[in-house]
Amino acid sequence: MPAEKSRPLDDGFLVGVAISGYQIEGGFNGDGEPHNNWAGWEDCGRVARSGPACDFWRRPEEALDRAAAIGCNAFRLSVEWARLEPRPGDFDDAALERYASILSACAARGPYGPRPRRSRKRWTGPGTRSMVSSSSRWHPTGSS
Repeated sequence: MPAEKSRPLDDGFLVGVAISGYQIEGGFNGDGEPHNNWAGWEDCGRVARSGPACDFWRRPEEALDRAAAIGCNAFRLSVEWARLEPRPGDFDDAALERYASILSACAARGPYGPRPRRSRKRWTGPGTRSMVSSSSRWHPTGSS
C-alpha cells in the first residue's frame, strides 16, 4: 500500500524555494532576446557570462517537480523585467504568456504543490538601464 502524503506542519505554514530570473534564466538569453542591466558587466568581463543559466525559462517543469518532490508549498518567482519590457514602452506579450504558463504549472501540481509567490525586486532591469559605464560607475545608460 502506498504511503499517504501528509504534512507535519500546519497547512498555513509555507516551506519553499526562491528563484531569481537572472540566476536561473540567464542575463543574455540568446540572439535577438533582451539583455538585462547585467549585460554590461558580462560584456566587459566583470562577471562570468550567464548564458541561459540553468534554462528555467525553457524547462520550468523540472524545477517545479523538484520543489514539489521535497515538499515545498511555496515557490518565490522572480519576473525578469527585461523579458517583459525589452525596449522602453514595448511589452512582450509572449513573455507575459510564458510567465502565465509557469504560474499554471505551479497550480497543476495540486494543493500541496508549490504555490507561487512573486519577488517584488530582484535587482535586474532592462538593458536600457545599465549598471556600468566605461568608468565603471553605476548609472543609467546615457547619463554621466
